[in-house]
Amino acid sequence: PQITSGTTGGFITNYLIVQVGSPMQSFYGYETEGIFRSADEVAGSAQPNAKPGQIRFKDRDKNGKIDAADRTILGDPFPDVTVGLSNRFSYKRFSLDLFFQLVSGVQTLDANVLESFYPTNEYRNRIAKYYEDRWTPDNPDAQYPSGVNPSAYGGAYSINSYTVLDASFVRFKTLNLSYIIPVRSRKVLSDAQVFFATDNLFTFTKYQGFDPDASNTGSESVAKVNYNSYPLARTVRVGVNVTF
Repeated sequence: PQITSGTTGGFITNYLIVQVGSPMQSFYGYETEGIFRSADEVAGSAQPNAKPGQIRFKDRDKNGKIDAADRTILGDPFPDVTVGLSNRFSYKRFSLDLFFQLVSGVQTLDANVLESFYPTNEYRNRIAKYYEDRWTPDNPDAQYPSGVNPSAYGGAYSINSYTVLDASFVRFKTLNLSYIIPVRSRKVLSDAQVFFATDNLFTFTKYQGFDPDASNTGSESVAKVNYNSYPLARTVRVGVNVTF
């Protein structure tokens, strides 16, 4: 049995699947094979009504048409590898604590990409690169579809390998540098320490959004959907710890 579910933003539905042998709530949709660059490519394809510049979908069951049976697992919200690495370096009265985080082999449904391909509101912002390198007769080798009449390749087809993206990342999570202040008399103070600490210094990722680790589904679902997420705040703290 297969169970599809999922609703995000009021315009994205049925993008998750639960089935035996696959990760829980995997992303379920159409695999893409680039875009049609000419009428000759359309002819004889499984999408005879397509236009040059529209997305080309993979005919997985080889029946000569694109339909719901061609959907497949496009990714899942569970990383293949999760690593946390922490270390402390000490020299005399100084100490340096570092923490790094690695998450690999995880995917997210990027609703901002989806809305750039299939606009639902003309007043909302779009991701520029999908328009700057879109197909036109003068730019037939573009990476992205034309954007003309997107309903022809949107709707039920909008959950596809253009919109389900790799969200792997390496993050320099925490740095904490401290110094123990010499205390000559312990009648008043028994210990004193100054410190400088910062969180979320750098994130290295191919993901184009603000935070590859964000998800707007919260606790409602294990699915990972990125939609208008806020940038991860970089914080800086300076302080003194005193023990009397």
